[in-house]
Amino acid sequence: MSNDSASPENQNANAQPDTGLDRTLMAEERTCSAWVRTGLASMATGLAIAKVMPNAEPRWAVTTLGMILVFVAVLSFAIGFVGYARGIKYCQPAARNAMPFWVLAVFCNLLAAAAILTASFILQDEPTSGSTPGNIHLQQTTTSL
Repeated sequence: MSNDSASPENQNANAQPDTGLDRTLMAEERTCSAWVRTGLASMATGLAIAKVMPNAEPRWAVTTLGMILVFVAVLSFAIGFVGYARGIKYCQPAARNAMPFWVLAVFCNLLAAAAILTASFILQDEPTSGSTPGNIHLQQTTTSL
């Protein structure tokens, strides 16, 4: 008969002290990254709607929709950060393997600042009627024969 405690499977199981907490920590990180992805997609969509459709009418509705999507992006960044912060406090023994908390705080704050800059970009330089994207006005040339 062989000694089961000396098998490689049991040695690997003993080398990983608390895999449940590690899995929970990784789940918290995945959830936070999902919120960040949602916020980035929302921010990009808001900017695209506001800037790719410069002549859409009514203009206030397009601008408002873009601003709402940017606001959703800021909320997504905040929800992801707060959720990670609340979840990691239950995983303190596994937190030694986690990303440093200050890195996530700086990252989420930078993303929120980028969303605010995107909102200011949406609000500035509203095109006038008859303009093309980028406010380039095409001039018609007339030739007389």
